[in-house]
Amino acid sequence: MTMEIPPPPPLTKGGQGGFDAVMCAYGMRNIDDNSLVLRKIRKILRPGGRLVVLELFRPDGLLSRLFHVTYAQFIIPALGKIVSGHPLAYRYLRDSVRGYFTPRAFRELLRESGFEKIKMYPLTGGVSHLVTAKVASRDTSLATARSGRQVAK
Repeated sequence: MTMEIPPPPPLTKGGQGGFDAVMCAYGMRNIDDNSLVLRKIRKILRPGGRLVVLELFRPDGLLSRLFHVTYAQFIIPALGKIVSGHPLAYRYLRDSVRGYFTPRAFRELLRESGFEKIKMYPLTGGVSHLVTAKVASRDTSLATARSGRQVAK
Protein backbone atom coordinates (compact mmCIF):
# COMPACT_ATOMS: atom_id res chain seq x y z
CA MET A 1 0.00 0.00 0.00
CA THR A 2 1.31 3.45 -0.86
CA MET A 3 0.14 6.78 0.38
CA GLU A 4 0.36 9.96 -1.63
CA ILE A 5 0.17 13.35 -0.03
CA PRO A 6 -0.84 16.05 -2.49
CA PRO A 7 0.87 19.44 -2.30
CA PRO A 8 -0.97 21.99 -0.17
CA PRO A 9 -3.14 24.52 -1.97
CA PRO A 10 -1.64 27.99 -2.44
CA LEU A 11 -2.13 30.24 0.59
CA THR A 12 -3.36 33.21 -1.45
CA LYS A 13 -2.23 35.05 -4.55
CA GLY A 14 1.52 34.91 -4.35
CA GLY A 15 1.30 33.38 -0.86
CA GLN A 16 0.84 36.78 0.78
CA GLY A 17 -1.57 38.14 3.32
CA GLY A 18 -4.37 35.59 3.34
CA PHE A 19 -4.63 34.64 6.99
CA ASP A 20 -6.19 36.54 9.89
CA ALA A 21 -4.14 34.74 12.54
CA VAL A 22 -1.47 32.13 13.17
CA MET A 23 -1.16 30.28 16.45
CA CYS A 24 1.62 28.05 17.76
CA ALA A 25 1.58 26.30 21.14
CA TYR A 26 4.86 24.96 22.51
CA GLY A 27 6.33 24.50 19.05
CA MET A 28 8.65 27.44 18.41
CA ARG A 29 11.42 25.86 20.54
CA ASN A 30 11.48 22.96 18.11
CA ILE A 31 12.16 25.15 15.06
CA ASP A 32 15.79 25.57 14.04
CA ASP A 33 15.44 29.04 12.52
CA ASN A 34 12.81 31.07 14.39
CA SER A 35 13.74 34.22 12.49
CA LEU A 36 13.01 32.62 9.10
CA VAL A 37 9.73 31.09 10.29
CA LEU A 38 8.53 34.34 11.87
CA ARG A 39 9.26 36.24 8.65
CA LYS A 40 7.28 33.64 6.69
CA ILE A 41 4.40 33.85 9.16
CA ARG A 42 4.48 37.64 8.86
CA LYS A 43 4.28 37.28 5.08
CA ILE A 44 1.12 35.13 5.10
CA LEU A 45 -0.75 37.29 7.61
CA ARG A 46 -3.01 40.02 6.30
CA PRO A 47 -2.44 43.62 7.47
CA GLY A 48 -3.71 43.73 11.06
CA GLY A 49 -3.31 39.95 11.36
CA ARG A 50 -2.27 38.41 14.66
CA LEU A 51 0.33 35.95 15.81
CA VAL A 52 -0.33 34.10 19.06
CA VAL A 53 2.42 31.98 20.64
CA LEU A 54 2.22 29.93 23.81
CA GLU A 55 5.75 28.96 24.76
CA LEU A 56 8.29 28.16 27.43
CA PHE A 57 11.18 30.64 27.48
CA ARG A 58 14.53 30.65 29.20
CA PRO A 59 14.01 32.83 32.28
CA ASP A 60 15.98 36.07 32.47
CA GLY A 61 15.43 37.27 36.06
CA LEU A 62 17.54 35.92 38.94
CA LEU A 63 14.61 34.55 40.98
CA SER A 64 12.88 33.05 37.97
CA ARG A 65 16.18 31.44 36.87
CA LEU A 66 16.67 29.88 40.31
CA PHE A 67 13.09 28.60 40.36
CA HIS A 68 13.35 27.31 36.81
CA VAL A 69 16.65 25.52 37.38
CA THR A 70 15.25 23.72 40.42
CA TYR A 71 11.86 23.03 38.86
CA ALA A 72 13.18 21.98 35.44
CA GLN A 73 16.15 20.02 36.76
CA PHE A 74 14.38 17.92 39.38
CA ILE A 75 10.60 18.29 39.51
CA ILE A 76 9.65 18.10 35.81
CA PRO A 77 11.65 14.91 35.06
CA ALA A 78 10.41 13.25 38.27
CA LEU A 79 6.77 14.08 37.53
CA GLY A 80 7.24 13.04 33.91
CA LYS A 81 8.57 9.66 34.99
CA ILE A 82 5.68 9.13 37.41
CA VAL A 83 2.94 10.27 35.04
CA SER A 84 4.15 8.98 31.68
CA GLY A 85 6.96 6.58 32.43
CA HIS A 86 9.14 8.53 29.96
CA PRO A 87 11.55 10.78 31.87
CA LEU A 88 13.73 11.37 28.77
CA ALA A 89 10.94 13.34 27.09
CA TYR A 90 10.86 15.68 30.05
CA ARG A 91 14.64 16.04 30.04
CA TYR A 92 14.30 17.13 26.42
CA LEU A 93 11.75 19.74 27.52
CA ARG A 94 14.19 21.04 30.15
CA ASP A 95 17.10 21.10 27.69
CA SER A 96 15.12 22.77 24.89
CA VAL A 97 14.08 25.60 27.22
CA ARG A 98 17.67 25.98 28.41
CA GLY A 99 18.79 26.62 24.83
CA TYR A 100 15.90 28.88 23.79
CA PHE A 101 15.26 32.63 23.87
CA THR A 102 14.48 34.70 26.93
CA PRO A 103 11.13 36.54 26.73
CA ARG A 104 13.02 39.79 26.08
CA ALA A 105 15.07 38.26 23.23
CA PHE A 106 11.96 36.70 21.64
CA ARG A 107 10.20 40.10 21.75
CA GLU A 108 13.16 41.63 19.88
CA LEU A 109 13.12 38.80 17.33
CA LEU A 110 9.41 39.47 16.69
CA ARG A 111 10.15 43.17 16.19
CA GLU A 112 12.98 42.37 13.76
CA SER A 113 10.61 40.04 11.87
CA GLY A 114 8.12 42.85 11.23
CA PHE A 115 5.64 42.46 14.09
CA GLU A 116 4.35 45.25 16.29
CA LYS A 117 2.13 45.69 19.36
CA ILE A 118 3.92 42.76 20.97
CA LYS A 119 2.50 41.73 24.33
CA MET A 120 3.82 39.03 26.63
CA TYR A 121 1.75 37.54 29.42
CA PRO A 122 3.64 35.35 31.90
CA LEU A 123 1.62 32.31 33.00
CA THR A 124 2.16 29.72 35.74
CA GLY A 125 4.66 31.87 37.59
CA GLY A 126 6.52 32.80 34.41
CA VAL A 127 7.13 29.20 33.34
CA SER A 128 4.95 29.70 30.23
CA HIS A 129 4.22 32.88 28.31
CA LEU A 130 1.36 33.84 26.05
CA VAL A 131 2.69 36.15 23.34
CA THR A 132 0.58 38.21 20.96
CA ALA A 133 1.81 40.35 18.09
CA LYS A 134 0.25 42.14 15.15
CA VAL A 135 1.20 42.87 11.59
CA ALA A 136 1.00 46.58 10.84
CA SER A 137 -2.48 47.54 9.64
CA ARG A 138 -0.91 48.98 6.53
CA ASP A 139 2.18 47.45 4.94
CA THR A 140 4.41 50.50 4.60
CA SER A 141 6.83 48.79 2.22
CA LEU A 142 3.95 48.06 -0.20
CA ALA A 143 2.60 51.60 0.15
CA THR A 144 6.06 53.04 -0.51
CA ALA A 145 6.52 50.87 -3.60
CA ARG A 146 3.17 51.97 -5.02
CA SER A 147 3.43 55.68 -4.28
CA GLY A 148 7.18 56.14 -4.58
CA ARG A 149 7.26 58.06 -1.27
CA GLN A 150 7.90 57.07 2.32
CA VAL A 151 4.83 56.44 4.49
CA ALA A 152 5.13 57.27 8.20
CA LYS A 153 4.43 54.47 10.66
